[in-house]
Amino acid sequence: MQTLNAVYRLAETTIKENYTPDSDKRDEVLTFLQNAAVNEDEYLRFRISERFNSLLKSLFEAHKTHKLSPEHNETIEDMKAMMQGYVGEKKTDG
Repeated sequence: MQTLNAVYRLAETTIKENYTPDSDKRDEVLTFLQNAAVNEDEYLRFRISERFNSLLKSLFEAHKTHKLSPEHNETIEDMKAMMQGYVGEKKTDG
């Protein structure tokens, strides 16, 4: 990444120093070079996020056939009942 970014900076500097085309064309080329540079922090953040997402997907696939225990099912049903009661109270309160 550092080498690639150095090449982009060199090209940008060279263009600025030696090339004077129409301002529109020059701006287009310089904008392309500036946008082509890779922000290392953003790239690493993206790679970590993608790896994390991949791990979560594989965990989900590996465990999606597992059934919840009766205790978990009961807890979920209790939570659903509480939420329905809460939503019902909110609807009547206005």
